[in-house]
Amino acid sequence: MNETQKQELTKKLFEIAKKEIGITYRKNDAPLPNAGSKIGGMPDVPQGFVWPWFSGKAYGEEENVSRPLSFLGQINLRDVAHLDEEGLLPKTGILSFFYELETMTWGFTSEDKGSARVFYFPTEEELSAAECPADLDESLILPELALDYQSQISLPDYGCFEVDMAFEY
Repeated sequence: MNETQKQELTKKLFEIAKKEIGITYRKNDAPLPNAGSKIGGMPDVPQGFVWPWFSGKAYGEEENVSRPLSFLGQINLRDVAHLDEEGLLPKTGILSFFYELETMTWGFTSEDKGSARVFYFPTEEELSAAECPADLDESLILPELALDYQSQISLPDYGCFEVDMAFEY
């Protein structure tokens, strides 16, 4: 590939590149603060929060099931506001993620509806740690890990689009 071709390819890549917020995790020596960004542990929720459950037929099961979703993690949006250059997210509040880890549905069929849930709590001041339902198997409770964020560049997967990359070598 000659220098002109490299410059043309670089130009095309920058045209399709998007900024993203990268997430890494780490073990924390001290307990995380209330409403802190984290994977696992117990979610910080408002009073009266009703733990989400999946009810229906999961893939490969013949009968309806009803089981609590696992808490995956929460993002304190204050932690990522400075990285959200396009302003796509609220500047404050908590996003909490839950998922049915026992069958790990893909969400491709209507039977999977309710197997994943995301909650947005606009204020963090009135949140406190929830207690998980007794029906949630201990093996489906993730260990608590702290989250860190960084700005990154993202490119679409090659299979997502067709590109004329006819270069002479």
